[in-house]
Amino acid sequence: MNKSTKNSTINITQSVIHQFFGKPRDKQLEISLGSNLYLFVTKIGSCIFKYRSNFNGKLSWVTLGKYLGKDNNNKILGLSLDEARIKAIRYNLQTKEGINPKVELEKDRVKNITIAELVNKYFEEQLPIKRPNLNSQKQFIRAVTTDIVSTVGHLPVVDVDDDIIRERVIQPKVKNGSPASARRARINIKLLLAYAVYLKIIKYNPATLIESDRIYQDRPRERHLTLEELGLLLNMVYSAPIKTQHKIAIHLITILLQRKTEITSAQWSQVDFKNKTFTIISTKTGNELLIRLPEQAIKLLEIQKELSFNSKYIFPSRNSLLKPISHNTLNYILTPIISNKIKNLVIHDLRRTGATLLGEFGYPVEVIEASLNHAKPGIQKVYHRSQYITQREQMIQDYADRIDKLIMPELLPYGKHFCI
Repeated sequence: MNKSTKNSTINITQSVIHQFFGKPRDKQLEISLGSNLYLFVTKIGSCIFKYRSNFNGKLSWVTLGKYLGKDNNNKILGLSLDEARIKAIRYNLQTKEGINPKVELEKDRVKNITIAELVNKYFEEQLPIKRPNLNSQKQFIRAVTTDIVSTVGHLPVVDVDDDIIRERVIQPKVKNGSPASARRARINIKLLLAYAVYLKIIKYNPATLIESDRIYQDRPRERHLTLEELGLLLNMVYSAPIKTQHKIAIHLITILLQRKTEITSAQWSQVDFKNKTFTIISTKTGNELLIRLPEQAIKLLEIQKELSFNSKYIFPSRNSLLKPISHNTLNYILTPIISNKIKNLVIHDLRRTGATLLGEFGYPVEVIEASLNHAKPGIQKVYHRSQYITQREQMIQDYADRIDKLIMPELLPYGKHFCI
């Protein structure tokens, strides 16, 4: 540290750190941020957060992570100042309780391991054992790199769910007329995620939710619930000992007809309580869809607002208010709830269920398609945003009313107060 310039008088904000980022300097800068948290600005302009650990009288540095600038949407990349402060506070508390922060940091690192990092670990530790033949190893490495790392390698393992596997890894190959490649990709990612379960990075393997016959026969998933099954599902969800926010998320996905991630990753800035609207941003096309919310959705969001603890996300993660819940959370909690009573169901099927039932109720196909936020060739994004908005409002309100009648009155959440 003798080559560093120590400075604890600068008022550090995220904006100040961004000004430091990427700009060369003569000497490394070391800035105390309080709570044993430090910012190191290197000669080449790297911004690194470090924690000064004092465990059992032994001083040491623990690297928390790097600030990596911002993307085109002004979203912070890498570790933010707020996230670093939260980590430092947590490590201070753990130190007082006799827990070594370095050990906890390793646990955090395992939780944040990406698919690419998992693949490399598998190549190093498992591949020589599972495939002793060198040619077989080369074929496997080539297939995994092409099919999996190139598409989802950057994603944290904990964020990869069956929808992501299906949409990003498998379906592109099916659409290209390569069912054999799709089968291979499914087998390999299932193998890798089973290894992640073994390492205790995740609790269950989301690839097991993807049925092989859907790939082998090159046909899309067609599962949808009957009205009776939908009622059974929602009553089981509201009766289950799970968090209220998970019940609300499933209810909202059901009545708003949107993709799971578009709801679970949404921010409060997308909700306008005054005008009773919700702006959905498609995870597939980037198109915006303005939804006039049914009364039930407004009530559900008002309940969730109290449960989100001022997070910018509607459904914040259990571990951090700075992140939304994991992509696979809802499917994970749904599986034991439905058990053997409703077979072959994943969250995405609720969207298809709504479209099917609304068609049976007599609503026009074009209004249903607009509600699903399906992109139409030749339609401008500005027009797409509000297309059929009045008809959609009436249809979704009717659907929400019908669904309410399926749920036992004593289980409906409206007007109740919840702590979790």
